[in-house]
Amino acid sequence: MDTNPGGTPGGQSAAFEDEQRFSEWAHKRLSLYQTVDQQIQARIEQAVQFASTLTRQMEQEAELLLGRYREMRLEQQNARDLLVKEIADLRAQSAQERAAATAEINQMRIQAQAEMQQLRQHTEAELARREAEAQSRITHDLQQAEADLNAMRQQAETEVAQMLQDAYEERDRLRTETRSLSDRLAGLQRSLADLFQITGAVNPAGAAEPPAERPRVVPPAPRPTPPPPPAPRATPPVAPPPQPVRPVGSTPVPPAPRSETPAAKPPVVPPPVVSPPPVVPPPVAPPPPAVPPRAETRQVTPPDAAQAEGETAANRFHVEVSDVRNFVIASELIDQISRANGIRNVQLLRYEQRLLELNITADDVAALAQVLRVDMADTLRPGEASGRTLRFAYVS
Repeated sequence: MDTNPGGTPGGQSAAFEDEQRFSEWAHKRLSLYQTVDQQIQARIEQAVQFASTLTRQMEQEAELLLGRYREMRLEQQNARDLLVKEIADLRAQSAQERAAATAEINQMRIQAQAEMQQLRQHTEAELARREAEAQSRITHDLQQAEADLNAMRQQAETEVAQMLQDAYEERDRLRTETRSLSDRLAGLQRSLADLFQITGAVNPAGAAEPPAERPRVVPPAPRPTPPPPPAPRATPPVAPPPQPVRPVGSTPVPPAPRSETPAAKPPVVPPPVVSPPPVVPPPVAPPPPAVPPRAETRQVTPPDAAQAEGETAANRFHVEVSDVRNFVIASELIDQISRANGIRNVQLLRYEQRLLELNITADDVAALAQVLRVDMADTLRPGEASGRTLRFAYVS
């Protein structure tokens, strides 16, 4: 909007001042722009000069680098040629060494095979020689063992025959003594009866009556000859068992000998009875009744009775034999067993007609059976074993 509508001179002067002020301002701005433009042109010229100088320096350095690169490339090519030549030389040398090593290995293999073949032949010859020596040694040992076994068998047969002879003589002596004691007993009984008749004393109850007749004594059975020795067998040598030592006062009684005919049973002989000293009647005590002999039983004190009975029952075994008639045979059997090799302790607990009850440790049962099979093989035949009983029967 026009502020000065009337067009007064005051309004014109104000517009002139504004134009003049604007002109001055534009003149200043133009001079400033020219100054800046001159500075820019000067800087551009400086930059162009610096760039040209830098370009010349870079071209010089590039030429230097290219020359150095060409020299290094030439050196590397020379080094590569040297390496290729060395590699070729090494390959040729390696091929030569490989061929030499292969030839040496083949030669060593051939030599080793020859040595192995020679060693195998030597070993086979040595084994054959040792086998022949061992075979000859075994044959010699077998012959020596057979000779020793035959000698042992002959010695055992001689000892058995001597033992049988001694046993028969002892039996005859016992029968003679028993017959003499029976005669003395009958005489004493007759003397007592005559004394009772003379004194008029009444015969007390239980007194011994005079025998109506003397007991008939059966003569001893004929002594059978020992059987011929069996044929020798080629068996390994066995150590002879130790001979039992007969205690003082024991009577050796042999087992029933072998014979073709059934052996006669030994007569039942009453045990020896010691006559009582003469006593003036009345009354006269009767002689003690004949009691079958029994083996000694281990005596224990009352406090230890239960423990000892338990130990005895734990170690109690039985040996059953046939045709055992008296305590002499049982004691002789126990005497042989108790002194056998390997049995430490054996004790006869009970004796009956055909059963021996022994107190023996469990570890010695096998040794007991071995002794009965070895030492008494000619007179005992092993039978069945059941539980804690070993059964053996006399060979008739």
